[in-house]
Amino acid sequence: MEPVRREALPTVIAEQIQRFILEEGLQSGDPLPSERELLAQLGVSRSSLREALTALEMMGWLRSQQGRRRVVAVPQSFAEGLDHERLVELVRYEAIQAAQEGRQVDGLSLELDGLRQAPREELERLLGRLGQAPIRADFPYVEPDDLPTILAEAGGPEGEAAAKPAGPLTLRPEELIDRLAGAWYGRVAGCMLGRPVELWSRAAIERYLKRAHAWPLRDYLPYKPEATSPDFALPPAVRRACKGHLHGAIRDDDLDFTVLNLLLLERHGPQFTTAHVAETWLHFLAFRNVYTAEEVTYRNLVQGVPAPVAGGYRNPFREWVGARIRADLFGYVQPGRPQAAAAMAYRDAVLSHRKNGVYAAMAVAAMVAQALVGSDLEAVLAAGRAVIPARSRLAEAIRLVEELAGQGASWEEAVAEVEARFAGYSEIHALPNEAIVWLALIYGEGEYTASITLATLAGQDTDCNAATVGSIVGALNGFSALPGHWLEPLADTLEVALAGHGALRISDLVERTWQVARRLVGGEPTAAEERQPV
Repeated sequence: MEPVRREALPTVIAEQIQRFILEEGLQSGDPLPSERELLAQLGVSRSSLREALTALEMMGWLRSQQGRRRVVAVPQSFAEGLDHERLVELVRYEAIQAAQEGRQVDGLSLELDGLRQAPREELERLLGRLGQAPIRADFPYVEPDDLPTILAEAGGPEGEAAAKPAGPLTLRPEELIDRLAGAWYGRVAGCMLGRPVELWSRAAIERYLKRAHAWPLRDYLPYKPEATSPDFALPPAVRRACKGHLHGAIRDDDLDFTVLNLLLLERHGPQFTTAHVAETWLHFLAFRNVYTAEEVTYRNLVQGVPAPVAGGYRNPFREWVGARIRADLFGYVQPGRPQAAAAMAYRDAVLSHRKNGVYAAMAVAAMVAQALVGSDLEAVLAAGRAVIPARSRLAEAIRLVEELAGQGASWEEAVAEVEARFAGYSEIHALPNEAIVWLALIYGEGEYTASITLATLAGQDTDCNAATVGSIVGALNGFSALPGHWLEPLADTLEVALAGHGALRISDLVERTWQVARRLVGGEPTAAEERQPV
């Protein structure tokens, strides 16, 4: 644990102890270091430490025992409110995730039947043991979680270039606003395109489109349930995202988070912290409107887990695609500054994600920032590569995609290779979906319709991927160059599920984004910065 500043409040001391418990993987009943040891490590007064320890006991993180050291109690609270089947599911996902990130899990019993019969306490202990298992000695990847090491691992001339201060922005304000509008509308349209076939396979999407007489794909998907199969059905809820029924963009978590991060920056300014991200979630998001990594993180926050470690505690979805869907806004407000955009995306992403889940978010933010100020697709891709650790699985995936394209593989061949490489990964994991984003960008060659349709036709998390690709290519082209048949059905309207917000004008969101970006690019202080004490 790091020493606490002497002027820190007991609540900050308590947070340090919480982080120590979670990062060390302490289990229920494990002893906490003695008061003398804590005083030496934290550098605080005894009265402040005891106040913090008392608070942690009241919160249920510690238990006192007569004449003995305090012991940890927090792991037991994680399972409260989870039914047994959900806890089994989390253990199964954690076993997969832990193995993928190189942890030694072979010795742990993970048979499904046994898990279903296991008591809750045993399941939670197993969940903790999986997440704390050591990394195999032969694991060939280096995947850090802290920003300085991430950027150092990205390395190379691209990393060095990205670290240099940005020069003055040369775009005229009206041109940048057009680019921002292209990014916003491009993202919304891409999301609506992919929404009806979310998590479908590539083969199922092609089969449906041919049955519905919509092949090749060049417009929003038709709503024809009779053309589906038993394995892949069109729920009635997606009808309003389909051609002929789309009159304003319907609510989607991919778009909720884009708006939410605009609210974050309007409230807290560009120097926001991960704790500010957590506060913004709890203020604007309903628990039932967050999923996978965000759902686990939300639960952890409510139970008192500190924001800096909430995403790493009992979270088997920590490398899934959720952080990436939140990243675009940081690129919108940092045009021409990919490194700064990636740093913002990092502070948001680490609330709920780790490793490749974070790198994917940083790469997208960097690519969007670069796309807003140029027309060179290769420069956009280079900005993304510059923030991905070179020895990570994500960097390996990107190299695979670029090698396939460089060798002249067809789009179908390249997608099939990505599917084979990531066959053991969830269709919501960051790695296969980020590979699809890069495939769509490379093979779409900067043309909007080609790019978002390729992102959709590849399957997996289609609304996430088409939204991200639509954002990047929309920024490259600008609003004025986007085909009207993608824009008109949006009716300049976006539904969101955020407290105090319902139907919003996309054009208003563009203007608000420009106001934040203008302050950053022009060096004007934001309202939040003006309120902050020196």
